[in-house]
Amino acid sequence: MSKRTSTFRAYLELSRVSNLPTVWANVATGYAVAITTSSEPLTAHWSQLPTWGLAIAAGVALSLLYVAGMALNDVADVRHDRNDPRGRLRPIPSGRATVKGASRFVLTTGLIGLALLGALHWLALAFGLGLVVAIFVYDYTHKAFAQSVVVMGLCRFLVYFTAAAAVAPSFNFETTAWLAGATGVYTVVITIVARSEGRVALDLRKLLALAMPVIVLAVAAKVRPTDWLWPGVAGGVLLMWLMLPVVFVFKKPPATVKAILCWLSGMCLVDAYFLTLLGQPYVALVAAGCFALTAFGHRHIMGT
Repeated sequence: MSKRTSTFRAYLELSRVSNLPTVWANVATGYAVAITTSSEPLTAHWSQLPTWGLAIAAGVALSLLYVAGMALNDVADVRHDRNDPRGRLRPIPSGRATVKGASRFVLTTGLIGLALLGALHWLALAFGLGLVVAIFVYDYTHKAFAQSVVVMGLCRFLVYFTAAAAVAPSFNFETTAWLAGATGVYTVVITIVARSEGRVALDLRKLLALAMPVIVLAVAAKVRPTDWLWPGVAGGVLLMWLMLPVVFVFKKPPATVKAILCWLSGMCLVDAYFLTLLGQPYVALVAAGCFALTAFGHRHIMGT
């Protein structure tokens, strides 16, 4: 493998690119919320783009913020990783990337992402700035404070609001909050279990694994569809997939990494379910495609 190829792969690992489709699925849900709950007629507000074009632009911007956040995480953790056997395999401690290069990457991708959000709408930029602050706080506090898992959930929460604001700033905040909140709690549970990688006993985390399907499926009590056919299908598929991590967590010893990867790719199925609740079964297929891409990507680039 050439040095250039090795460096390119190092930055793919640094960015956790295999998880990017989960962001796109979140954006798809934000788009659906915007077009189904906006209180004003939908008109493109930037360069005459259609609403789906605005969603794609928001997806690009949020993807840039995501990879910036992942790279920043490794920059912030470099001292810890150099003293940890598993951490030494990461791009910076292994010498395949440098702190200076990674920091430059973070700054470049982060600024481009924010600039794009600013070009879409000031409200999208405002939520995007909130997201950047949450990313920074999490990356620099998560080793010291266990409570920082809540900030990680807030990061996913803000992705929905940023995407919705980019498409139709008059979107319904309450509906978005229910969907984003469920995914935020889902993310918090993933992060809690991720902190237990390598441990034999997962105690409370087993209960969290069992609670995961309830957390996301219960959203239907608040966001009620007009037709239950597609939500029923999507919910059934989601439930079956979320049973896999339960099996992994209850194994002896627990297969924690496998459980985490299942939950990460399953986030796209969560969005597919949400999209059917919003009466957007065709957009749900986009989220299902993101699920396939994430699962495939994890075979080549670890998502954790």
